[in-house]
Amino acid sequence: PLPPVEQLRVMMAERGTRQADLVAAGVFPNRGIASNVLNGRRALTYSFVERLAEFFHVSPAVFFP
Repeated sequence: PLPPVEQLRVMMAERGTRQADLVAAGVFPNRGIASNVLNGRRALTYSFVERLAEFFHVSPAVFFP
């Protein structure tokens, strides 16, 4: 299993999802937070994981090592 942020990056690459897409969908409140999460400066919270799971149509367990 991949670390949560790496799993997110893989899923984004596979689907052609950009950081701005996640912000527009309401997964992250703004681009700064999205950038911090994707660069490992901020951890994924449970609420982010819930919204990511919904956005990518996967189980939240995907984001837990």
